[in-house]
Amino acid sequence: MRTVVCPTYAHTAQKASPPKARVPATRPGINSPRRIVAMHHGQNLVSSVLTLQRTAGNRAVTTLLQRSPGPDAPGKQPGGTALKDKPLPKKPRAADYDRVLARLGELITANEDRATRLATYLPLSQSAARLAHQKWATAGANYKTAYETYQGFIRRANEHAKDRNELAKVLIGIGIGVGVGLLGGAAISGVVASRAIMLAVKVVAEAAGEGVELIAVKAINQALKPPDLKDNAGVDPYALGMAQYEKILKVYDTVLDVAVQSANLPLYLRRLEALRGQVRLLKAVAKADTTWDKIVAGMGAAEKAEDEMRLVSYPIDRTENLLSELGKEVVDSPLDFERDIWLAWMATLGPGDAEEGGGRQGHDIDAIEEDIIEDHLVEIGVLGNAGVIGIDTQVSDDDDEERAAIDKATELWGKLYYGKYLPMMRG
Repeated sequence: MRTVVCPTYAHTAQKASPPKARVPATRPGINSPRRIVAMHHGQNLVSSVLTLQRTAGNRAVTTLLQRSPGPDAPGKQPGGTALKDKPLPKKPRAADYDRVLARLGELITANEDRATRLATYLPLSQSAARLAHQKWATAGANYKTAYETYQGFIRRANEHAKDRNELAKVLIGIGIGVGVGLLGGAAISGVVASRAIMLAVKVVAEAAGEGVELIAVKAINQALKPPDLKDNAGVDPYALGMAQYEKILKVYDTVLDVAVQSANLPLYLRRLEALRGQVRLLKAVAKADTTWDKIVAGMGAAEKAEDEMRLVSYPIDRTENLLSELGKEVVDSPLDFERDIWLAWMATLGPGDAEEGGGRQGHDIDAIEEDIIEDHLVEIGVLGNAGVIGIDTQVSDDDDEERAAIDKATELWGKLYYGKYLPMMRG
């Protein structure tokens, strides 16, 4: 077998000093690997190429080729974006090696860029996830605390109303039994007593001659039915809390997905480098641990891996924006949330038709006039001239202020619901 040497390389070989070190024996007619490398690039490149071969990791190449599929059927040679238009031949020439090396260079550059973006993204995303957990979990807990406070006051108001109405029933019973004159002279005073006496007189007058005592008892029970103060206004605390944790999980899921999909990136880069080292050795007709057929198959495997790596996105900009927004976000205190809940509760007191408002045709003034609730709303800054609503319901005996306060609360809660709570629920 005769060796054909490029004239340029032959001219270089004439000037090159023959190596003194012992070189491995070769088959007759075949130039030694060391001599050909010297002919191509000069004697100093020999050690660098062999060093590259060792550091690239021949075993990594072997693993890559073992895991990659065998050569495709004739006419379906695998190739990347730089190779697909012209499949690699079974017997390579120098230009074919150059094409493979060029494509490997593209793949390595692309994945080094991915590694840089990954190194930027992971710390950012982890910081965002921690801050999101801290703020959104705190918001859910604060809202729950506020809701429990609101429900506690509603329960106290309902219990107080029941106690007051039971006392009124007793007083009215006395009024019916012994006459209004006795109550007028008795040591019973206050709003409850006066309301009881007035109701007793009215009931007795209406029931005269019609079985007074039986009709009176029915009328009293209907007139003094305890008010049904709602304790479920606003956004359900369980639903809001779950929404916060769902948002937190979405952030962590994104981080996890990117981390899992990028877990093999360092190994992929190492295999590409190892493959490139082997192609260089084959091109230089130096001793390599693989064959051209396996290089072709290995390029097919590398391209398939690249197709999968392209699907991995590194949402650095989105994560930076989230981190910035979280840094600016101020978590409401339980008191802030409680004010919102009371506005939602007051919005349920407005007039409505039978379908939407439970049949109430006017404002539920009595609910606001419950002393326990009204005093608390003034104390926390919902009612009063300096309150959120800006209306003082305690300065006048008429109901105009209460109606205006309910209407204003309805307006404010509508803005809060769509501008604050829906975004909190949706993320």
